[in-house]
Amino acid sequence: MNPAVLVGLSPAQIRAHLPTFVCNAVDPASCDASLLTESLQRIIDRSTDAEIQAMQATFARAGQGFEVFEADPLARRICRQHLQDLTEGSQVEGLSQLASVSGRLQVWVCNHLSYSDTQVLDALLALHGVKAVDDLLVVAGPKVYTDPYRRLATIGLSTLKTPQSTAVASEGAMVSARELARITVETQQLAAKWRLERGPVLIYPEGSRSPDGRLQAFLRGVNRWLRKPEDLVVVPLGQGGPEHLFARDERMRPRQVTLRFGVPFTVGEVAKGRHGPLEEAWHRVAALVPPQNAPTPETEPVR
Repeated sequence: MNPAVLVGLSPAQIRAHLPTFVCNAVDPASCDASLLTESLQRIIDRSTDAEIQAMQATFARAGQGFEVFEADPLARRICRQHLQDLTEGSQVEGLSQLASVSGRLQVWVCNHLSYSDTQVLDALLALHGVKAVDDLLVVAGPKVYTDPYRRLATIGLSTLKTPQSTAVASEGAMVSARELARITVETQQLAAKWRLERGPVLIYPEGSRSPDGRLQAFLRGVNRWLRKPEDLVVVPLGQGGPEHLFARDERMRPRQVTLRFGVPFTVGEVAKGRHGPLEEAWHRVAALVPPQNAPTPETEPVR
């Protein structure tokens, strides 16, 4: 579907077709998709025309610049319900670690397995009553705004669009090194403002989805996000399972996933060095991921 088609539908048409559009991405051999559709239909049927039109406006604007795009409330409800239905029985561990740093400046660092990573995180933390997730800002590459299905899922989150590193860019997402540096500085300033005024910022330092599910080296350029201030709290997070929930064939299949928060640390606590905080974050994430997602012995922390 062309993104313009979704924007051009009336509220009545959205109510009639959106639940089916979302659930068409589910592999029919994996579950009874009609139950998932009914679950979303209840949400859409309770929505007002104004809520639907606001969602369409957010959908139309998403990804149009390197800036913050705040979550649309209706898209968030739809996405959370859908992911909660698909991940029933999943485990979240280490929530006490989040409670211990509540109210402090935070950046969450996580391994990257799937385009559904953050949607899963958002849905499960909301299910567990973690209020901080409502004010989570996700640093996202351009590709999540391209496909209509991905974009609809993305507008259920608050995202900060950034260009991909030239080392991993694809699908037309690459910019010049000079432009990358300029935009990176601007987006870091936006992230700092969000942390100060709203809540945590989430980054995926591998820069792209792991091709085999194992933790990859972190991109050295990500160190810019972890340099200051010294009281910035780095929260490590390891996950497993989203790579099977939304596989590379871009079909959804019900899966139990695991999310595990580790012991946070502050930038100032780490020994000074060119990649000190970034390397420390890598080692802590590596200790949190399930065995099948662990890095190979020859993997370097930073590249």
